[in-house]
Amino acid sequence: MYTFLTLVILATIVYATNVKLEVSQKLLAELHNLDYEKYIENKPLKLNFIFVNAGNVPYKAKARLDIFKDSSHVFTGWSEEIPFNIGTEKNIKIYWYPQNTTGRFRGLLKVYYTTEMIDDGSIEFEVKNTKSPDETIQLLNLETYDNEMVLTVKSDRDIENIIIIPKNYPIGWFVSQNNIEKLEKNEKMKVKILYDPSLWEPDNKITFQVITEDGKYFGESSFIINKEGKMKTFIHYSIEQIKRFFENL
Repeated sequence: MYTFLTLVILATIVYATNVKLEVSQKLLAELHNLDYEKYIENKPLKLNFIFVNAGNVPYKAKARLDIFKDSSHVFTGWSEEIPFNIGTEKNIKIYWYPQNTTGRFRGLLKVYYTTEMIDDGSIEFEVKNTKSPDETIQLLNLETYDNEMVLTVKSDRDIENIIIIPKNYPIGWFVSQNNIEKLEKNEKMKVKILYDPSLWEPDNKITFQVITEDGKYFGESSFIINKEGKMKTFIHYSIEQIKRFFENL
């Protein structure tokens, strides 16, 4: 009798260890603490918010800001694409520089994560420009590779808290904004700009605005978008792989 009970218990334990509990995967997100100034004078709009991966699947997310004046669309900007592990919350910033314009504007914020989108961010604000910034920032060169651009910038003075805002690029493209914490006088700095063309075509154009957060210092240039040759592209990505290798040591 005892032997029989022992065999039953052992069989139950073996069966239980082979049972796999399946948890359904969920893509969920939350958007909190939408922060911006409702009155913008002589500086860029800075939209700041907290994004939370509230599901049980890791993913990458990127924010899109569309600006409207009355019924006219005037700007589309993209944040950097940011990885979010399960339960992670991170701060995302996105900017618009209302150059040579005034009035009341409306903004619509959307955040894309994998195949999903959340659009709980609608804002209204007023812009007033009474003076122009000092054009001390130079945009020297643009290199274009398969999924990133490299913009070379320089300043005639020491500056900090610098924003890089792409605009006037082909419709349907994703081109991320970026920032520089500090740029010393006459220093040439290369800044990576991630992009994803819906369909690549040569000889498209793009404009970059580079401005400090306080709106005091500014530079703008337009470039023709043409990919670098195969050898230069190979060298570029090889150097990037070497950098990542040593950063991960």
